[in-house]
Amino acid sequence: MTDHAEISRQLALAIGYAPESVRVVSPWPPGYCEVYRITNDMGPYWREFDYRSPGVAMPVLDWLMREHEAQPGHNAHGFHIWLQADSVAVATGDTLPLAIARAAIAVGKGGV
Repeated sequence: MTDHAEISRQLALAIGYAPESVRVVSPWPPGYCEVYRITNDMGPYWREFDYRSPGVAMPVLDWLMREHEAQPGHNAHGFHIWLQADSVAVATGDTLPLAIARAAIAVGKGGV
C-alpha cells in the first residue's frame, strides 16, 4: 500500500520546503501532509500538500522537464519519468503523479 502522506512529505522536502515547514497530520489513518506557507494576502498558514493534486504534480513535472530534461512516458507496466541525459527511467509509478513525485524525490536527493 502506498503511504500518500509520506510520499507527499518527501516530495515537499525534495523541492525545497524546510523540514520544520512540513508535517504529516494523522487524525486518523492514513493521514495527510501539510506545508507551512506565507503569502502576502493571507499571511502564514498550513495548507494540505498532496502529490496527487494537479496543482502539485503539474508544476513539479514542468520543473523536471525544464531543469532536468525529464520526459514522461507510459507503457503496459505503468508510468515512468526518463531523464534524457542518462537515458534511464528515474522513477515509475502506477499513476503519473506517483511517477512525478518519485522522480522529483530522486533528483532532490542528488541522484537517480
